[in-house]
Amino acid sequence: MGDRDATFRPVPTSPPADALVSRGAPPAAAAPVPAAGKRVAVLGGGASGLSAAHELAERGYAVTVHE
Repeated sequence: MGDRDATFRPVPTSPPADALVSRGAPPAAAAPVPAAGKRVAVLGGGASGLSAAHELAERGYAVTVHE
């Protein structure tokens, strides 16, 4: 492994960071979004297509993803 030390020690973290790691982040309270009354088709179910579909759905659009 080159010049690395053979002993690996954990990196110290702060107590709030330890709490997030052990319990997880608190769930975000999302306000209900009124329906936009519009439908959207997203072409492509890859990472960017699913991301776009998620954002549009959060804004109240009815989303259909086509592969």
